[in-house]
Amino acid sequence: MAIQYSCGVNYLSSSPLLYRIHAVLILSFILQMAVTDALTGLLPGTFTRRFLIAGMLSQITTDIWWFRTTEFATAAIVLFCLHKLVNRHRLNIGTGDLWLIAGITAWSGLYNAIWCVLLGTGGFVLWHSTWCIKGHKEGPLGPWLCLGHVLLLLDNLYQPLWVI
Repeated sequence: MAIQYSCGVNYLSSSPLLYRIHAVLILSFILQMAVTDALTGLLPGTFTRRFLIAGMLSQITTDIWWFRTTEFATAAIVLFCLHKLVNRHRLNIGTGDLWLIAGITAWSGLYNAIWCVLLGTGGFVLWHSTWCIKGHKEGPLGPWLCLGHVLLLLDNLYQPLWVI
């Protein structure tokens, strides 16, 4: 049912066919990672690395693959340095989120990845502020990053008119 729905929504888009195919692939990865992280609190490396590799391979089909490769390499270096500074050679909570951000950068580019992280982190902070009132101290960030990516994906596919 979910595949039929995503294919139906994908058919209604005015974007080129290749972007719509990428959207279906992204949504399949995002759904798997968001549900896993929401239920277990962990983002397994196998999921995030597959998402990252698929994103890198999907950029070969675009006409600006060299630009996206440069963006991804820059983001990978920054995230690797951040990982080494924060985790100090230990596997800590949040490593899967860094891999997820790298995958989002590989799929959508650096500009959209920055907006995705801002949207996801903003939603997480708002949710977490109400969650702390109930006595809970922690929660998964991954589903919020996935939600931010889905929102940007829908914005890029349908390009609505934003009037401010």
